[in-house]
Amino acid sequence: MKKIVFLCLFFVVAFQCWSQKISWVSFGDAFNSLYSGNNTKKLMVVVLPSPLIGGLNRSPIFGELTNEWVVNYVNKNYYAVKYDMLSKGETLEIGDETYNSLNMEDNFKLQEKFGLGENDIMLVFYDEMGTFLVGIRFEADQYICRPALRKFEFYLRYVAEDTYKQHETSDEVTRYFDSYKAKYLTDCKD
Repeated sequence: MKKIVFLCLFFVVAFQCWSQKISWVSFGDAFNSLYSGNNTKKLMVVVLPSPLIGGLNRSPIFGELTNEWVVNYVNKNYYAVKYDMLSKGETLEIGDETYNSLNMEDNFKLQEKFGLGENDIMLVFYDEMGTFLVGIRFEADQYICRPALRKFEFYLRYVAEDTYKQHETSDEVTRYFDSYKAKYLTDCKD
């Protein structure tokens, strides 16, 4: 009897872990989908500086990438790509600049341009046509995670729901952000 209960519990936990994953795609697949002509999704790139690999679990943002709401929202609205510096040899286009993950100088330029520390994460958003919209920096070592989660939810929804089209100045975006109340990511994981 104990074995049956244990087996059932194992399958329930395994299914839940399996079912709550973001559908990561490659850059090539993402851009092919963007340019297919019948695309309705935007592109979200998660930029991981190479030293982050060991400290990934400290990030409140990455702890939420298994959150059911985040997984469903990202899979519904975005092509999600991981850009690991110093791996895969892929390129990242931000505005008129191109960065190659195998080029150390490009990685330093990317970190400098966005003020990325060694353990910071950046989300880069593109519209349905592959046009760069915004790059958002998150400190991976952030101990006060509630503001980071609010910011994460804000930008996921702000871009996916085309709210960015209603704001023309950074002051308008700031006022909108300041008034934003998180609905789905309100509690921090220990």
